[in-house]
Amino acid sequence: MTVSDETLMLFHDGELDAERARAVKVGRLHHAEVTARLEALALLGDAVRLWVAETGVDTAVERRQAARRVGRRRALGAGAALFAAALAVPGAVTALGRAGVDNAPPDPVLSTHGESVAAPGPVAVEAVDFGAHPGAVFQVEGAAKSETTVVWLDDANSDSHAL
Repeated sequence: MTVSDETLMLFHDGELDAERARAVKVGRLHHAEVTARLEALALLGDAVRLWVAETGVDTAVERRQAARRVGRRRALGAGAALFAAALAVPGAVTALGRAGVDNAPPDPVLSTHGESVAAPGPVAVEAVDFGAHPGAVFQVEGAAKSETTVVWLDDANSDSHAL
């Protein structure tokens, strides 16, 4: 039977669920190597506990200090993120103010029937087939520094059309 070292350590520490613990117990009964590895873990645990007692290391204090160090690093990271966000606020507010004034969408243009018409502003015209008649595509600047694209077609049989 093959049992991983991690599973044996969890079993030794009493941290396995009931089903996996039962599988390890069965392995102990039928395979001497599982029992030998568990005994080696127990011997290792005894050696570590003896070393801790001889050196005076207090594991609870060490764990608390490590947790405090992690907490301080997290607090420092959160503080740095807040500081960076606070530095970015004036620039963002200025940019929003400009965007709100300069780039405000115009009021929708309604047709005589009350339906919304294409958005005002310059339109890119890729190609126009004027046929045999002369024509031109140009932009006209309006009063509010807006541009309107105009397609002009000279029709000899009728008046000029502005589209």
